[in-house]
Amino acid sequence: MNTAGGGYGAVRIPGAGGTVYEVIVAPLDFPQEVGAEMHMRAEAAREYLGAGMVERMRPVLDALPPDLKVEAVREMVRIQASGAVEEATMRQFRVSPTGLAIDLWHRGKAHTPGLTLEKLRAIITEANAPEVAAQLHEIIMLRGRPASGGGSEGK
Repeated sequence: MNTAGGGYGAVRIPGAGGTVYEVIVAPLDFPQEVGAEMHMRAEAAREYLGAGMVERMRPVLDALPPDLKVEAVREMVRIQASGAVEEATMRQFRVSPTGLAIDLWHRGKAHTPGLTLEKLRAIITEANAPEVAAQLHEIIMLRGRPASGGGSEGK
């Protein structure tokens, strides 16, 4: 695992034409983790609770009888007004291209020269998001363990 520049490791994002973009993932302190989480929740709320919610729900709404349609619209308004994104939705958002771009930007900007959120949004796609998510998850899960794996902790 590459840990150049004080990072945990490198996430390699496959791109068009065989190019690979590398982001050095660095540890975040508590305020940075909170900031990243708030950024991700705000973006998820815009994506899932904004005008797009109505468009995503239109086929369901169109199929409902009028009395149930009124109740469904009331519930959509209540959800939008709360601004709260459910945890199941957040888990889904975290592994979406947009969620991964935000997470990688927060974790990689200090150790990856020229890294921008816009660049990550452009290169993380539905096609490569599962691979990017798996790499990021592995790096974060291994962050507290010795690099050699030969420590005597827990023996």
